[in-house]
Amino acid sequence: MSAYRAALVVEWMKVRRSPVGGVTTALLVLGVAAVSGASFASIGGDGVLAAKAELLGGGQGWTGLLGLASQVMAVGGLLGFGVMAGWLFGREFTDGTVAALFARPVPLSAVAAAKLTVYLGWALGVAGLVLTGVLAVGGLLALAGDASLRSTAAAGPAFKLVVVTVLTALLATPCALVATLARGYLAAVGAAVAVVVVAQVAVMVGLGGWFPFAAPGVWAADVAGADGVAAVQLTLAVPVTLVAGAMTVLAWRRLAL
Repeated sequence: MSAYRAALVVEWMKVRRSPVGGVTTALLVLGVAAVSGASFASIGGDGVLAAKAELLGGGQGWTGLLGLASQVMAVGGLLGFGVMAGWLFGREFTDGTVAALFARPVPLSAVAAAKLTVYLGWALGVAGLVLTGVLAVGGLLALAGDASLRSTAAAGPAFKLVVVTVLTALLATPCALVATLARGYLAAVGAAVAVVVVAQVAVMVGLGGWFPFAAPGVWAADVAGADGVAAVQLTLAVPVTLVAGAMTVLAWRRLAL
């Protein structure tokens, strides 16, 4: 346990001092807030963006804005979280620092467990920041004259946005395994892109609810009249995370130069 705590402190310092964590956080928070805000503001206007936003928004006010944010997060968030998970585990190989880890008294399995813990803690923080960013955008739109955003009926859609963000972060955990096996984070980015593409195909053929990587997006789109997603389908993200996490720790335990 002491080895794990020591590794946890070191891994957190790496994330805190590296620009990758800050840039990824900013892109996720600002990206979701900006895209959902611009899409919501276009509703009622002319053009493709306005028509698509009205179709996906599923309503006016906070239901529409936060619903759009949830759908943006379900797709784009998988890429952002995948980049972070891949970087956390792949940077040691890319930067050539993995050899130094063998000289430390901390087992590599403890290092991997610490990386996973830091990643999940960071993801929870991002979920809170994303919600704050979208609520801030809604406040600005209300000040700009959108009366539908002046009500306080935002609790339900806000909860859905947080849950979708957390589920998306959990589903990006396999990128850590890919980065470990490929010994670099570029493969993890490619894996995240591939998963997004396959998830879109699963939705198109009507299997999105039972494909773990697509289920949060389908659930987010419920506000727009999409097929319902049962709780058991959303919880499929948990075994995906547990299996990917366990395999990643095992891969690090067996790591050799």
